[in-house]
Amino acid sequence: VLKVPHHGKNRDRAVNFLFKAARPKLAVITCANFRGTRLASNEWFKRFEVPIYATNKNGAITFVTDGYSYKVETMLNCL
Repeated sequence: VLKVPHHGKNRDRAVNFLFKAARPKLAVITCANFRGTRLASNEWFKRFEVPIYATNKNGAITFVTDGYSYKVETMLNCL
């Protein structure tokens, strides 16, 4: 699981580096629906080929694990 820095800011170099270095199975972005904020688009993240969960779209995001596997629970629909 990768917690994306900078609210998933569009085309952030750190995000590119982290995805390549960590090779996560899914990513989480914490952000709000602010007008004028330049967040990354869903299309931009699709190139990483992992599920993306964002608090502005999914609400609260919870990871439940037994130490071997995990599941993701969200308050709202998934992206």
